[in-house]
Amino acid sequence: MKYLFLIISIFLAFNAYTQTKSTPVLFESMPQTNHKELILNEKNDMITNEFRVFGLVKKERIYTEKDLLQMKQESIGTVYIKNHKGDIVINAKNMKGVLLKTILDSTVILSTNYKNYNQFFIILTAVDGYKNSYSWNELYNTEIGNHVYLITEKNGKSLNQIPEKLLVLSANDINGGGRYLKNLSTIEIKAVDEIK
Repeated sequence: MKYLFLIISIFLAFNAYTQTKSTPVLFESMPQTNHKELILNEKNDMITNEFRVFGLVKKERIYTEKDLLQMKQESIGTVYIKNHKGDIVINAKNMKGVLLKTILDSTVILSTNYKNYNQFFIILTAVDGYKNSYSWNELYNTEIGNHVYLITEKNGKSLNQIPEKLLVLSANDINGGGRYLKNLSTIEIKAVDEIK
């Protein structure tokens, strides 16, 4: 038992010694960066300048900022975004944007049978994997579809200055925080059942 205690003590002492010897070398070799810089770099990595439309389309397409700015811009004004509890969490002023329907209308859908459109839904995905979905009927047969935008101007800032670009919001949702999607990466068109 004495020997076991002695061996464990020697092992712990040696382990502590090697850690204290190696720690200064480890920190000396690390670049001196403050925490705020790391957060800013991480946020910049998430910013998107383009998004891909794919799924039930005849041809996939990538839309750039330039493409968005060449489309019809809608004046949105001020939007108050509420969370699931109904608390205002975002107050965005002087907004302009392109309707999501404008993007979908410029995409050639795979099915020519309009009855199939009742099964369609659209999935928007951000760079970090966050997803939103809309049904085709929601966008084209309800007032909500007239207020789902890809934002091109916010709080007096143009598209290339908006920190969370590409930004999508549903301005007519009662509590729109859940569909306030930052850094859009893809738009996928899918169907409930296989389309023939």
